[in-house]
Amino acid sequence: MSLLPNKAGITCGLIVLLGNHEMPHLYGITLGRGQHVYTPRFEKAMGGYRRDIVTFFDSLPFYARTPAGISVTHTGASRAAAHARKFNVLATYSHVAELAKVDELLACQDITSLRDGLGKMTGQSYDEMVLENLGPEGLTPDRYDELLYGACVSAISDPFQLLWEALNNFNEREYGRAHYRMLVDSFLRNMSNGFATQRILLSGHVVVQGGHDIVAERQLRLASHAHANPPESGEYLLFDAAQPINGVEDLLSGLGSIFH
Repeated sequence: MSLLPNKAGITCGLIVLLGNHEMPHLYGITLGRGQHVYTPRFEKAMGGYRRDIVTFFDSLPFYARTPAGISVTHTGASRAAAHARKFNVLATYSHVAELAKVDELLACQDITSLRDGLGKMTGQSYDEMVLENLGPEGLTPDRYDELLYGACVSAISDPFQLLWEALNNFNEREYGRAHYRMLVDSFLRNMSNGFATQRILLSGHVVVQGGHDIVAERQLRLASHAHANPPESGEYLLFDAAQPINGVEDLLSGLGSIFH
């Protein structure tokens, strides 16, 4: 499920969105930046709850939109979500369907050779890769080929590439400020289809000075701790999701300090 369902009368106490750190655990992909690798540590922390946690990740929407005209996403806009046809691919995306493509591919392949080839690409044996990224639990039959599945889905699935960009880009720091402004406008237009006009994009993901930043005039970027600089300047936002809000400035009074 990639969009928050538009069902009148349903009140949700908590809506959690899929982000770039949750996505890799659905596919057996290792996420890292520089010398820091994130996914193995969380794989270990999940322990015996992993199946339930990954099932939860699979249920998470990518975007939420509100009657207030505020759309929420972890990462922000992207080329993928700004293009109408590609946005529709994301809106109907299925992790299960994309992994099924790998099942079909591997059904007629020499799996042992593929494992060996993946290991050679990293200078490790496949077992060493599994132990390093998934821990000892990865050597069990039901999880052993997760890394292979991750390598395959990223190579053969165009929808997966769209999702990867949508959840892993760095907004204006990647696309440039002028181009990103157009992406935000197009993204909000796509989010408005069949729903209340979406005027503002609310996101996190990118480091900000202080606890928030205004981007491309129509995007409010928040950081609660790790992406706030300094971390103690982290902020939260409260707003009435049912009452129309016309501009980012109308939200600023709802900002509050996490630590005060």
